[in-house]
Amino acid sequence: MNNRRGLLLVICGLSLLLPLGGCSDYDEENIVDSGPTYSFLVETQSTEQSDDLLDVFFTDISNGWAVGDNGTIIHTTDGGRHWTPQNNHTSSTLYGVCFINSDTGWVVGAEGAIERTFDGGTAWQDLSLSDSAMLKAVTFLNAFDGWVVGDGVRLITANGGATWQPRSTDDTLLGVSFPDPSHGWMVGNHGVILRTKNGGNSWTPQWTALITPFHDIAAIGADNAWVVSARGTILHTSDGGTKWWLRDSRTERDLRGIAFWDNQTGLAVGDSGTVRATLDGGNIWSTVSSGVNGTLRKVAFGDADNIWIAGDGGVILKVTKVEVKN
Repeated sequence: MNNRRGLLLVICGLSLLLPLGGCSDYDEENIVDSGPTYSFLVETQSTEQSDDLLDVFFTDISNGWAVGDNGTIIHTTDGGRHWTPQNNHTSSTLYGVCFINSDTGWVVGAEGAIERTFDGGTAWQDLSLSDSAMLKAVTFLNAFDGWVVGDGVRLITANGGATWQPRSTDDTLLGVSFPDPSHGWMVGNHGVILRTKNGGNSWTPQWTALITPFHDIAAIGADNAWVVSARGTILHTSDGGTKWWLRDSRTERDLRGIAFWDNQTGLAVGDSGTVRATLDGGNIWSTVSSGVNGTLRKVAFGDADNIWIAGDGGVILKVTKVEVKN
């Protein structure tokens, strides 16, 4: 039986900006104040998977994919009510998945694994690299232009992944995000943040004074991006990374994934079932009770009100935002 839980969340106008360095530990709580009131309903979906799920991607509220250990790819066409395993060419761990529509997508992972589909995953084409690179994340903006990052790896393609151009790096990179073909960020271990303004042909390091691993990044504009890290760290820039501000996540648990639907609505997830939500552009991050204790890895929006989270042990959570009528 699915477990459904709701959290009353009210966003008010208080801005919480902290100097870089750390944030306090907070007990989980509901936030109630004057203004619109929302309930986040969390439903555990049945995937019949025991392998850890390391990434999730939805193109709309019906079509989604999750990937993970042992070459796992699972697919839904009904918003997660049913998840179906898909056959592919690898048993290697898959760390990243990206689709540009309900048909065309890519997965990447260990041992240089890269696969592409043109039919929603019924068939996968093996495009794997021969150098056994550890590939951690992938993003595409269209059928041609894409980027992959990993352990000492930066790759760019202009032909849908048929061929890749390497860009040298000594960094272990864990996340990549492009809001448009020119502007993008990559993040990784030891506080690495790299920014490009020319589609990835060249990259500029950015400095935050933190040396923790940056696990994920969500760019929602040429100058606007969010990063998550250890000990509840959430960083935000609104000026292209010239300055990064530390936001109060109300937790010291490690955060692993972050996603935004627009400038206002975002979710961050992490260890011990941690879920944090914002509806006011990150001024306040409020607790959503997930009902699970395992590590939550990544989060994906289907639309502004329907969100999916993937985690260890085959966990998929659907989060639905609804306005509470007084």
